[in-house]
Amino acid sequence: MSRYVIDSQGLKENIEYIKEKAGVPVIGVVKGNGYGFGICELTKVLLENGIKAFAVTEVTDIPVLKEILSDENDILIMRSTCIEAEAKIIAENGCIATIGSSEACRIMNEVSKKLGVKTKCHLKIDTGFHRLGAVPEQLPSLLEAFSHYPN
Repeated sequence: MSRYVIDSQGLKENIEYIKEKAGVPVIGVVKGNGYGFGICELTKVLLENGIKAFAVTEVTDIPVLKEILSDENDILIMRSTCIEAEAKIIAENGCIATIGSSEACRIMNEVSKKLGVKTKCHLKIDTGFHRLGAVPEQLPSLLEAFSHYPN
């Protein structure tokens, strides 16, 4: 049987190094069940080491994180969605939505408006991998969409 061990001291040193070099708050990415270490287990280690914001790709991870995080912690959903049910989960849990298209922006605004909330959003720009996000040419229309959607 295989097992993985998190070197807590090494992780703490790496976190401190990254925080010092970045000069901004660090987001702990715990997607994919904490990269196989367990989302709860990895999140707790990161919390103990001063990480206050976390990122996942799936909305199904939100309830799991909400059980161990406080309202002071942010959860960023790293992928854009045009699925109303997913947008609702993001908005009603006070998470940060990733917006990668005008349609995702419109849907998040409509869902947030229905819920009576304003949802924080992260704008996803495709910087060359051609996988996710708006291409730079779409940026003007996406920013225009943001200006029309107050929620």
